[in-house]
Amino acid sequence: MCPIPNAPIPTALVCVCDGHTGIAAAIQVRAHLPLQLQAALAAHEHTMRAGGSLEGMWKEVFAQVDDIVKTDEGCTGTVGLVWRSDGGDVCVQVANVGDSTGMCVGVVGGGSFRC
Repeated sequence: MCPIPNAPIPTALVCVCDGHTGIAAAIQVRAHLPLQLQAALAAHEHTMRAGGSLEGMWKEVFAQVDDIVKTDEGCTGTVGLVWRSDGGDVCVQVANVGDSTGMCVGVVGGGSFRC
């Protein structure tokens, strides 16, 4: 888990990158994704505070990182972002790019599932 420094609210990133033919692209994504995400979070602070979806932000961030990564190797990624809304809810958003898939399942008090 990686805390995102200077995020508008405390935020953590969990990320799995899988290089297709080697690790070069995954290493570049690991270096650039948190920086691009940090910049994007400031523009989406209101949505985060309300506990809303960041789907559009993820598309922008993935496209920005794709433009930065310069290698013939490909890389898929599954990412999770964790933060607390102003209402006190723990928010988790999972996104993926490429042929990876992410799933989030959690147990909430009383044994009910929510994601």
